[in-house]
Amino acid sequence: MNRKIVGWAALTALFIIGAVWLATDGWRDYAIRQIESAMRAGIYASPEEGMRELIADSYTGIERIEIDYAGTNSFDGRSPQIWFVTARVYAAARGDGKAIREGEFDLPGSYFLHVNDGWVLMPEGAFPELVGRAMERFELYGCDKEKHNCNS
Repeated sequence: MNRKIVGWAALTALFIIGAVWLATDGWRDYAIRQIESAMRAGIYASPEEGMRELIADSYTGIERIEIDYAGTNSFDGRSPQIWFVTARVYAAARGDGKAIREGEFDLPGSYFLHVNDGWVLMPEGAFPELVGRAMERFELYGCDKEKHNCNS
């Protein structure tokens, strides 16, 4: 066999192995940074409590809050550490000043991830599904496959 072909094959294999290692390490590190940032922002007893606090900080003249949905973000209950919460907010205005007509409501939704001490808000821009999957894959922040609190 030609030495050049063997050399290129070996170099290609090393490149692929290195890229996979970097992607995996990078994925874990990204998840850790996002979770730790979210933990510094606040840990809640439940996703519903977190949503209520988020709403309290984001609306003025709140009349009432109704949680419409709070549960796993998957249809089959997988990934119990990733929840999505939606609520009906009856208030005078949003935090940005946009008025909400009387009798109407706003319908915000947010992701929350379960960590050792409770639940953290994970903004959509932080890719909560990706972070939650990393929690499963690397058994981060209380995700333990033997305890069956994360599914993979």
